[in-house]
Amino acid sequence: MFEIAALKHQYQHQEVLNIPEWKVSKADACLLLGNSGSGKTTLLHILAGIRVPSSGKVWVNHTLLSELSEAKRDQFRAKNIGLIFQKPHLIASLNVSQNLVLAQYLAGIPQDKKLCQRILEDLGLGDKPKAYPHQLSQGQLQRVSVARAVLNQPALLIADEPTASLDDESAAQVIQLLKAQAQKWEATLLIATHDQRVKQHFTHIKNLNHTFSDESTQS
Repeated sequence: MFEIAALKHQYQHQEVLNIPEWKVSKADACLLLGNSGSGKTTLLHILAGIRVPSSGKVWVNHTLLSELSEAKRDQFRAKNIGLIFQKPHLIASLNVSQNLVLAQYLAGIPQDKKLCQRILEDLGLGDKPKAYPHQLSQGQLQRVSVARAVLNQPALLIADEPTASLDDESAAQVIQLLKAQAQKWEATLLIATHDQRVKQHFTHIKNLNHTFSDESTQS
């Protein structure tokens, strides 16, 4: 569902990414490990079309991102990529339902409040559509972020450090939730983290700490 070829990225002439090749198929679940400063977030931003690499090619859902203008990349991302961050980025002045409907609007697809409600119910938030972000617990906010990310049935679901501030039990719950939602919507799942606890939930693992390498039997 995404493919990388000869990817390199630099900041002020210092190389921060060098990935010869990487291909992940539809509906696979993959873990990207790396310490702070290893380039994880930069790579996620490149895969999401937020940042353009210094060189190389990136395909997502059979689309070569470098052939799209910035506006087209924004539109492509809204329709094809679901993003989940460690801290939920919800609009404080909108309730939960409105935050979800806004995601549909930005993707240019019909606004479907019934679908929003079904997804909230699936995530145990069926009674929270009219709640505002400040009225929710951290765990509930994370689930709203998941709901928003899967709402448009993305081909690629990306999570950046989703467990960093969670205890062991909550971290395991979030990982299982992400895997279950990705499987339900047949999305490719990529989680980037420095949290070693997450390794036990994956068989497809890449490590960015030194060289881009496998920690698993899958490639």
